Amino acid sequence: MTIDTAKPALGTGLKDCVGLVVGATGGIGGACLAQLAPITGTVVATGRRPLPGPLPPNVRTCRADLATETGRQAITAAVMDTAAPLGYVVIASGQAHRAAIDELTADGLRALLDVNVVAPIMLIKELLGLEWTDPAAIVVIGSLSARRALPSRAAYGASKAALEQFARVAAVELAPRSIAVNTLSVGVVDTPFLAGDRERLERYIADRVPIGRMGNAKEVAHTVAYLVGAPGLLTGATIEMDGGTGAAG
Repeated sequence: MTIDTAKPALGTGLKDCVGLVVGATGGIGGACLAQLAPITGTVVATGRRPLPGPLPPNVRTCRADLATETGRQAITAAVMDTAAPLGYVVIASGQAHRAAIDELTADGLRALLDVNVVAPIMLIKELLGLEWTDPAAIVVIGSLSARRALPSRAAYGASKAALEQFARVAAVELAPRSIAVNTLSVGVVDTPFLAGDRERLERYIADRVPIGRMGNAKEVAHTVAYLVGAPGLLTGATIEMDGGTGAAG
């Protein structure tokens, strides 16, 4: 006789917890906030810029710079102030860095790694001192750049690869606490993050992306919502949401 010891998926109990969306002022982070707020008791939304309103009454904003210790402490305090256990964290923050290798500087590289790697890792470390639900989830927004040679993305891709590996190790370390950790590795998504790189990436899509178009932030947010509430058996995974780019080689 087989005994089923699986715990209920987190998605069944989001109304009793607080969720945290980091980078909620960005295109993907904002879409994640819009997707998760209606199904979560309270959501703390944070970013370096003010969040555009109006916001649902269960969303609490925390304007903070994740790359600073003061900012991370403010985010942690905002979660604590809800007096609810932490059910999920979505890391959707990040800084673009578009430069050829011969244009890189040590200072610029250090600044990029501080924002894209050190900051989210140290925030998660701090948040682990709080009460979490059982089960719980961490979802990291990764990038196609971590494993594909996109133009002028050597430094950015390296930072995303580092964060992806951290998430993989965190999944193993946090499994005894029933905290699932997964990375959603996205391809080219139509958000302001593309900035002046749009034309070059449109050519890349025409040549390399089987579905022949950019993704949109709502598509990403739907998948994030699934990962937030997925059964705990799904952990330590990197899910490629790239329009078939990885499959095409």
